[in-house]
Amino acid sequence: MILMSKESKKSKIVPIEFSESKDRILVLVKDLDSCTKSLLALNFEPFLYTNLKEESIKKLKVPFLKLEKVKRTYFGKEVELTKVYFPSISAFYEGKNILKKNKVIFFEADFPLVKKCIHDTHIKPLYVYEKEDSSENPFNAHKVKSIVDSSKLNVLAFDIETYGDEINFEKNPILMISLYGYHNGKAFKKVISWVKDKKNKSPSFVSQVSSEKELLMKFVEYVNKFNPDILVGYSSDNFDFPYILKRAEINSIDVLFNGQRPSFRRSRRPSVHVPSFVHIDLFKVVRSFIASTLKTDSYDLNSVAMELLGEGKEKVNLSDLSNSWQENDLNDFYYYNLKDSKITFKLFNRILPNLMELVSMTHLPLFDVSRMSYSQIVEWHLIFEAKKRSILVPNKPNHNEILLRAKRSYEGAFVFQPKPGIYDRIIIFDFKSLYPTIIDAHNISPDSLRCSCCKNKKESHVPGFDEYWFCLKKRGLIPEVIKHLIEERTELKKKIKESKKVNLILKAREQVLKRVANSMYGYMGFFGSRWYCFECVESITAYGRHYITRVIGKAEKEGFKVIYSDTDSIFISLGKKTKNNAKNFVDSINKSLPSMMHLSYQGFYPRGLFVSAKLSSTGAKKKYALLNENGTLKFVGLELVRRNYCPLAKEVQEKVISLILKDRRNEEAVHFIKQVIDKLNNREIPNEKLILKTQLQKATSSYSSNSPHVVLAKKMKSEGFIIHPGMIIEYVVKPGKGRISDRAELPSKCKQGKYDSSYYINNQILPVVDNILQLIGHSKKEFLGGNKSLSNFF
Repeated sequence: MILMSKESKKSKIVPIEFSESKDRILVLVKDLDSCTKSLLALNFEPFLYTNLKEESIKKLKVPFLKLEKVKRTYFGKEVELTKVYFPSISAFYEGKNILKKNKVIFFEADFPLVKKCIHDTHIKPLYVYEKEDSSENPFNAHKVKSIVDSSKLNVLAFDIETYGDEINFEKNPILMISLYGYHNGKAFKKVISWVKDKKNKSPSFVSQVSSEKELLMKFVEYVNKFNPDILVGYSSDNFDFPYILKRAEINSIDVLFNGQRPSFRRSRRPSVHVPSFVHIDLFKVVRSFIASTLKTDSYDLNSVAMELLGEGKEKVNLSDLSNSWQENDLNDFYYYNLKDSKITFKLFNRILPNLMELVSMTHLPLFDVSRMSYSQIVEWHLIFEAKKRSILVPNKPNHNEILLRAKRSYEGAFVFQPKPGIYDRIIIFDFKSLYPTIIDAHNISPDSLRCSCCKNKKESHVPGFDEYWFCLKKRGLIPEVIKHLIEERTELKKKIKESKKVNLILKAREQVLKRVANSMYGYMGFFGSRWYCFECVESITAYGRHYITRVIGKAEKEGFKVIYSDTDSIFISLGKKTKNNAKNFVDSINKSLPSMMHLSYQGFYPRGLFVSAKLSSTGAKKKYALLNENGTLKFVGLELVRRNYCPLAKEVQEKVISLILKDRRNEEAVHFIKQVIDKLNNREIPNEKLILKTQLQKATSSYSSNSPHVVLAKKMKSEGFIIHPGMIIEYVVKPGKGRISDRAELPSKCKQGKYDSSYYINNQILPVVDNILQLIGHSKKEFLGGNKSLSNFF
């Protein structure tokens, strides 16, 4: 059934859809912006809190419905407030303006009213409810049963292909649109194609029309007929949907999904909102919530699908599409287009459990959650938890407050710099969730800072900061929330370990809980945070330094050689000690640690190397390679895990490290480098191995530098390409004179062998092996005609 108020029926708003089955109701909030009136029909009365008394509120002529005296906790102290209810949305905003004009302090009125409404009426998107009565408001007496099974949702994926080599909204038409989903248990697959001649046979899933206008109309028709709960694309906020809407405008088509128009929201992170269903841009989800767990350094659909699904896009040469369309020979591209939608659909179902867990934590709709950052997830989770505990939610900081916060800095984590070299028999210990467990163990929270009851208790004070102490009696909000997250994650890890089959939902929940807990420290130090606390983040890092240095001191006292330590981990060389000695050492440390803090034996590595920092004889922070007992290599911080080096540079570095650590053949590693340099000089290396990738972090107009990827992006934009923040710019450096920026070229426009070999030798190959060569008594000078010539060396 569909729940709507009389007001919403008049305006054709369908804010909440219920899939009803006997005694259960599934809630899917589809429209967050235009459904306020309908949500208000669920007996919600907008309100805010103020410290004004009833007489003063009346004197200011605030249009309230009713007033209520309440007690709330604000940064650890109980305060008396007046809860002001309003009869309507307009009255709420009018009341806010009156209070603001009169410089009255008020709370819980600075976030979107609908989000506030969802929280305060306890509506939980994607949750299943039990029916207990026939009330018009089903949430008055309903109990939450569980988060919805993803199989209950109708999901439809889509993808477009356009004419021409360049992306130009105005000039190049859409040639085909694919759709893929499941409806009533049956696969739905369709490619709509605009062709001039329908004589050639096409696959059964292809629907051929005679114009772009018909194609767009057919697309809308199919989507409306499918009536998805969720429509998903890959980079559809920045490309597919804006392109569709622009081409519809050019063709004089009014795009209406269930009678409602999509809207394109221009902002730092633009999005397309469709009132009649939830639109998800999967690229944004991958970048925000999945990227850190991926091995690939590229977030394009093919790379992500290959890693998560084990399958990628169909292999075709997209540059042939325009000619194939002119010749009406599109069959290969039909399969290509459909496959894009199919793997987008599969990826969404693979990632959906992560999104559902985020919905569960924030109690916000899927559309919003899918476009949030982890700091926003943390904030909304804290808002929800604060309301449960009758804690007043702090207001957002104003511009001046943010500027003042940004000027403050604090000492970070302790780093024990490694001495560059190759080491044998390495053991690694690390603190599991160091900062979250410190927050829990020492009750670090803005509302527990400098309490009046624990000032004279030595154990409450932060090491090195006598002016900072935290309450030992009353728990703060953030430690309470973190403790619950850690305990829940621990239970999930047990279930995952005990489970015979891989449970994606459990794994997703465990990962989300980990990321949210780990993000609390950063959130408290974020300038725009509601629960910002400089003293808290300074205390957390102080405790971190305290515990890590204590472990290092005890390790050295026990006769272990400490190689390296950073933030929460310690690397030691066993020397004559055994693995059991190391494990016994960990056990002794853990007996002295408070609460949930725990030092773990992370692993044994037969061999490893630590390289020097640039222009320094000391070891580089977080830059090393380790050989596992099973013979595989682990790389941290080295160039081969970074995007700004070409595939060849990564291959060379990995091969050289493998020859040194696994095979112990140092001279062969040097010979291999020479061979690669010779091949580059002879133009024998294919262009594909020399492609450089750099991500645009912001709009091109915001860059003051002339970096190659920025210059190329500006050039591409002038040629009609769609350029947006987050986009990966790929290029090859051509031979010639002048700046590298002026010689950066798109791979598709660069002929095989037409590259600057000197650039790649001096700026890609030698830099990634230089500090590794130093460990085995060699130098890059040997390859540059330095003190020892190549002919003498080899």
